[in-house]
Parts: sequence; structure tokens; C-alpha cells
Amino acid sequence: MFAALLDTCVLWPSLQRDFLLSLAVEGLYRPVWSSAILAELEYEEAAKWVRRGADKHEAACRASRLISRMRMAFDDAEVSGWEALDGTYGLPDPDDEHVVAAAFVAGAGVIVTHNLKHFPNDGLPEGIAVLTPSQVRREHRRTQSCSCVGCH
Repeated sequence: MFAALLDTCVLWPSLQRDFLLSLAVEGLYRPVWSSAILAELEYEEAAKWVRRGADKHEAACRASRLISRMRMAFDDAEVSGWEALDGTYGLPDPDDEHVVAAAFVAGAGVIVTHNLKHFPNDGLPEGIAVLTPSQVRREHRRTQSCSCVGCH
């Protein structure tokens, strides 16, 4: 089973996160992420709840609960040991260096992100591709086999 690193920007819209993680539950790939990605997700999730009217404490609790549930459901997804490679890839946005570092350490073949321009091929280690969630969805549909009547 191949590993795919999920960037924060694809984990934050909840429906998209649910879709991507449901594919992982089905065993189509192994999701990976770093502590930095989860910290960013927790921050963005809490900010969303505050914008929706929750007080800061409630928002922080909801965001923390999401992260805890993700860690429990995918207990082998969090990559460690990437920190030494952070900043070594020469990406256009230095804040995205940790994403490539974590993908490399995890042995991920794919980084799933909306920020394609932040991950040019010449800044990626060999063997790591970059896909958008839409491309993942299309690839899933292309490879999905269906034996039900009228499916084709």
C-alpha cells in the first residue's frame, strides 16, 4: 500500500478531509502527516469555530478533539524525524519545506495538496509526485471496479 502525505490545505475543508480519509479507511492508501501539519490544522479548525460563534475555549476543545480522533484512527500516520530535512529543498515557499521533508521520511509517493505551485518538480525528491484532491478522486474513480448491473 502506498503512502500519501496530506497537506493541511486538503485536511481543513471537512468534506474533503472525510473523503480522503474514507479512501484510507478502505485501504486504498496509507495517509501520513507531520506534527506541524496537525498543529496547523488544529489552529485553522479552532479559528473556524470562533468565526462561527464558538468561544475560544470551546473552539480549541473541538479542534483538539478532531486531532485526537485523527491520531487514534490513523495511529501510524504521524511522521517523526523530518525536522532535520526542513529547509533543505529550496521550495518557493519556505513554510512548505516541512511537507516535503515529512513525505520523504515517510516514504510517501504522493503529496496531496491544492498548492501545486509551491511544490515544483525540481524541488521534490525523486519518487514523490504532487496531486490535488480532484486528481486523487479521478484516479480513484478510474481504478474503481464495479460489478453491479448497469454500472458501466
